[in-house]
Amino acid sequence: MLLARLSWLDDSGKDHVCCYLNGQFEAVRRKANGLWVREKQTPEEVCLQKWGALKSPI
Repeated sequence: MLLARLSWLDDSGKDHVCCYLNGQFEAVRRKANGLWVREKQTPEEVCLQKWGALKSPI
């Protein structure tokens, strides 16, 4: 299975993984049993959600 990792660096240089992508550029995640499954959200939605959590003061 072809996988890519989508991530960004914050101001201090720390790498933050947004999501993993399969060969069709769909967001995927690894389950506890080791299988990769497609996310219900698009990669854009996953990344915006994680970006918001990273920038949140809470």
